[in-house]
Amino acid sequence: MNLQGRIGGDGDLSSRGQQYANELAQYVDKEEIPNLRVWTSLLKRTIQSAQGINAPKEHWKALNEIDAVRAKFKYHKLKLIKKK
Repeated sequence: MNLQGRIGGDGDLSSRGQQYANELAQYVDKEEIPNLRVWTSLLKRTIQSAQGINAPKEHWKALNEIDAVRAKFKYHKLKLIKKK
């Protein structure tokens, strides 16, 4: 969805997103954060982004982004709406 500039949907990470997730996991693991808990939404890409992080994970529906797919919003349109 984001490769098309769309908001919403529940797609997998792109190859670039997977690369970012791997680098994020390495960075977080190096930080050695005590008692770290990772929260994600229920969307596949957020769960995939956190998958490599060595910490307990919780998935929260409240963290899901707005369901704008049916309205066919794109990011640039959302920015225009927000400014009004």
